Amino acid sequence: MDPESTAEEIQCQILLLAYWHKYVGTGEPEMADAIAAAYPRAVERIVRATGAPDTRAAAALLFEGLLRPGFDPARGAAAARRYVNRKATTAILNHRKITDGGDPALGGTRRLRAPLLQAAEPVRPHDRHALRS
Repeated sequence: MDPESTAEEIQCQILLLAYWHKYVGTGEPEMADAIAAAYPRAVERIVRATGAPDTRAAAALLFEGLLRPGFDPARGAAAARRYVNRKATTAILNHRKITDGGDPALGGTRRLRAPLLQAAEPVRPHDRHALRS
C-alpha cells in the first residue's frame, strides 16, 4: 500500500491479508465485492472472456488465483495491480482450457496434446524402419 493505492485497493488488500491469516473465511461475500471494486478492469476482462453472469462470479474466479499470497504488498500498488492482472489472465486461460474440452490437470486441451500423443506411440515391429513425420 502506497500513496498510489485507491481506497478500494487498500480495502481489498486488508481483506486478503485477513483471509491469508485466517481471520475471515472464503464464504464472506465482501471478498468478491472488494476484489471487483479494487480491480474493475481485471474483473471486467474475466466477465467478457468467460461469460460470467456478473462481476461477483468473475471476482470469485480471480479470488481463486489470490488464495495464496504470491506477491509482496510492500512493493506498492503498481506491483499488486500487475500481479492481479496476471492472475486474471491465468483465470481466463484456465477457463478456456476447461471449456475447450481439455483437462488442465493433464496439461492443456486435447487439440494441443494430440501431436504429443501421436509422437509417443510405440513403434510396431513391422514399422521399425518407417520414418515418422
